[in-house]
Amino acid sequence: MSASWLSALEGARAGRYRYLLNDVEQPIAENWAVEDVDSEPHLWSERRAGDVRLSLSMPASTSGPRQGRTQLQWQQNSANVITAEYDLTTWCYSVTRSAGNLFPARWQSVTESPLVLAPLLRISAGAVVRTLLESDSSCVLVPRIDSPVEEDSLLSPSFEERQVKLLAREVLPVSGREWDSLCCEYRSSRYGPGTVFWITEAGLLLRYRWQQEEGQQWQVDLQLDE
Repeated sequence: MSASWLSALEGARAGRYRYLLNDVEQPIAENWAVEDVDSEPHLWSERRAGDVRLSLSMPASTSGPRQGRTQLQWQQNSANVITAEYDLTTWCYSVTRSAGNLFPARWQSVTESPLVLAPLLRISAGAVVRTLLESDSSCVLVPRIDSPVEEDSLLSPSFEERQVKLLAREVLPVSGREWDSLCCEYRSSRYGPGTVFWITEAGLLLRYRWQQEEGQQWQVDLQLDE
């Protein structure tokens, strides 16, 4: 299944994700909304954590994890805004990255198998997990943010194999209602045992739980706007 970002939202138009560390809410703001741009619905999301801002924008009805256009922006303190645009079709990808007045960098290639784009923000994660659930393993294009001090590498493309395993079907109470959910384990070189996503059948992320360090249990929960 490779649906559009819009269909994964199941009619929801706006909300946020709450971050909890050991059941205590953290000062991380991650909001999202569907907005009309030139009469076309776009999915927008922004995460603010400390002095870092990460945002995305993409056509919600024509793009999905396997095809379409996505734009990401990164800014830390008052440094240059770094913008990267990712364009996927069935068998190729291109990435254009710009920062301040520097000449844009560009990557493009034909792939041996269809890629899945993971655009970092939580509102896109459910659709990515749902897409990966349909295959034993898939190559995922992941924008780099692992070394923020290395500005030249931020938002450049990296690739890794990721797998999703269905653990159970559960009724999950989130955001004031009960959801029929798929409980899935996510595995890769960056995600170890205990990394679990709860998503809807359509691909809306309801909850995400992971162990960062011993004694540090993180959880992200969906909160829909009224």
